[in-house]
Amino acid sequence: MQPEPRAIVLAAMIASLALAAVLWNIAGGGHHARSARHWATGSALLSVGAMTNIMQNEIHFVFAIILAIPAMVAGFSFLILGVRRARGQPTSAVWLFLPVALMFDAVVYWGMVLPSFTARVIVHSILTSILAGALVWNLWPWRAGQFQAAAWFVMVPAALMTVMFAVRAVSSILNGAEPIALVGPMTVFIYLTGSILFLAVQTGFVLLHQLLMLGDVHFAAHRDALTGLLNRRGLIQLVPPSMTGYAMLAIDLDHFKRINDDHGHEAGDKVLALTGHLLNKALREGDLASRMGGEEFCILLKGASPQVAMGVAERIRTELTSHSMGMQGGPVTVSTGIALAVPEESFDMLMRRADACLYRAKVKGRNRTEIATDVTPLDFESSGVVFS
Repeated sequence: MQPEPRAIVLAAMIASLALAAVLWNIAGGGHHARSARHWATGSALLSVGAMTNIMQNEIHFVFAIILAIPAMVAGFSFLILGVRRARGQPTSAVWLFLPVALMFDAVVYWGMVLPSFTARVIVHSILTSILAGALVWNLWPWRAGQFQAAAWFVMVPAALMTVMFAVRAVSSILNGAEPIALVGPMTVFIYLTGSILFLAVQTGFVLLHQLLMLGDVHFAAHRDALTGLLNRRGLIQLVPPSMTGYAMLAIDLDHFKRINDDHGHEAGDKVLALTGHLLNKALREGDLASRMGGEEFCILLKGASPQVAMGVAERIRTELTSHSMGMQGGPVTVSTGIALAVPEESFDMLMRRADACLYRAKVKGRNRTEIATDVTPLDFESSGVVFS
């Protein structure tokens, strides 16, 4: 005995609406709340559209066809927009309006002007196949990494839906579409398989949202909120096992306490934020920058020669002075110490040598860069000198 497709869809879409409500509720007000609400909205549109369409023999044509089918297309578009927003990609309205407009024109023309059930099915199947494929394509960059489990949870059923609706389109072109009332094998396959796959997609989005939230928590725990740089703990966790090939820049803002005392902590915070921006801008692939505490910063340059390390340090020094010229407490200057790692050298030893050079820059008048010429750190800790 074949299952009744309408009962399958109604049961699955009620469950789908419940998942959409859960996703909307857990979105909260976090960084990824809008993405989660896009996914919840898309899920709700797909669910309501499918339930309305499956009841086309019991309700008015306008609701069951003219509105329901474009709503399902809009649902997929919202899912894609949510993924693009979560990945920080442009969220052009084209993703939403173009597919919906095409589907709406098709159902109006082949529903009211020149009625054709097969034509409507072909257009809907092609658009759904394209959008499901686009969903996979937009999630593909997350196929590896911290979000890979959730990404694959969505991509696998979405890929199957891409193939399934493509097959339905081809079958409809060659043999005509099966009306829902006939409960033919293609109809049963589409509604049974499609409902299960879509529930899997929704479950994947719930999981993805939770992983995104955990990622935000991890990011906040290892980043300095004011500068956007790694904090000390974040830097230590990312330090490579071997320091060979790295150059360390120990950076300290000159007379920073004076800026806070004379102009207030708000002015000091602006200076710190500017410094973080300039340090981030100076990084290349593989480099790391950290606010170690207070006005002290650290940069690890991967594969940097003495000339490259000196060039980065001097660019930061001159740019900070230039950009802070009109700020309260400006112009701001920095002193920098540079040390290049030698074989078998630890992170702590490299930092001691960079700090020793930083001390030397302070002693020589500040607003300058000093680079280590040997591997013996100056014993500055016992000198009683405090950087400022």
